[in-house]
Amino acid sequence: MAALLAASQPSLVHGHERKLALLDLARACAAAWVLLAHLSIMLGHPVRVFSEGRIPVDLFIFLSGFLMFHLLSRQQGGWTLRYAWSFYLRRFFRIAPCFYFTLLLYVGLRGAYLQGLIHAEDHFGTTGMFSGYVAPLHASDLLLHLTFLHGVHPSRATAIFGPAWTLSLEMQFYAVAPFVAPWLKRQPVTTLLGAFAVNAAAWVLFGSYTHAGWYSHHLFPAFLPDRLFLFCFGSMTSLYFTGATPRHAWLLALTAGGSLLLFPLDSTLLCMALTAGLLLIVRAPANDFVRLLQRLAASRATGLAAEWSYALYLVHQFCIALTALLLWRWLGPGQSSTATILIYALTTIVLSVFSAAAMFAIIERPARQLGKNLAHIPLVLR
Repeated sequence: MAALLAASQPSLVHGHERKLALLDLARACAAAWVLLAHLSIMLGHPVRVFSEGRIPVDLFIFLSGFLMFHLLSRQQGGWTLRYAWSFYLRRFFRIAPCFYFTLLLYVGLRGAYLQGLIHAEDHFGTTGMFSGYVAPLHASDLLLHLTFLHGVHPSRATAIFGPAWTLSLEMQFYAVAPFVAPWLKRQPVTTLLGAFAVNAAAWVLFGSYTHAGWYSHHLFPAFLPDRLFLFCFGSMTSLYFTGATPRHAWLLALTAGGSLLLFPLDSTLLCMALTAGLLLIVRAPANDFVRLLQRLAASRATGLAAEWSYALYLVHQFCIALTALLLWRWLGPGQSSTATILIYALTTIVLSVFSAAAMFAIIERPARQLGKNLAHIPLVLR
């Protein structure tokens, strides 16, 4: 259940952005983590920390903060209507087309999807693991998802399919990023203190992490205030990445410390590890380990995995169900064995990767280009 958040960004491996290629590697690994976490839960073999999808979700939010601040901090001349049109249009066409297609897939083939989940749970003895994703649908659910408001309605956030809740959170970040980023740049201390206060209040009110609050009985409330400071952590990492001044180092340390106070230790340590990796590539003297990390991050395989990661995140749960449905009909009912577990896991992974690659080529890449073309319309009309 991790949101694909920063995975919706295009590959960063080009020109002067090559040093940011580690972010491609991070989001590719995070998307794979989500797939394997859900797969391990379905198989009845969850692994502590590894099977907790909230951890890569937090990493995606950190990446979103980094990338949004990195992009918006370049904007010259302030926040204009033309730039607002371009920014929101591009973000919409990076997120919405694949998401809408996936909604069509999960709703149009809902019978097969639910049947596959039930078969898998019965076969592997994990009944109830995904019960929160199979609630009866209402017409309002489709409207909430089409408008990306499903996340702020916690009882309906996973009504169509589980990972959908994070897309609502992603859109909330997009809505506020152009306003938060300039404040973080001009008044970082004041903005960070305000964001910390808002996030701490959300902890108490909503209970996303504390399991005590208005919405603590819901699995995935997608409210921006719950993770606002994590977005700021990514932004301050970006600020230090582009200018390693003592003041920026102090701001980064302040934000990292605040994140340790607000968020689970495992999520925060993972974001800190990525921060260290970025700074290692950029600041550390070249050595064999740094060169190996640079080559891995900038490889074509990493670039492809990063490009497919958003689609993989959206479609993998359908593939988990579809594979179970197909294997059930082939193998028939019965107890799972090591062989069936391996066949199921490998088939699910292969089907998920191929489906993600096809979605990227057919839907996501053309939609991105359409968004770029439409973003220039105000310039032509001017």
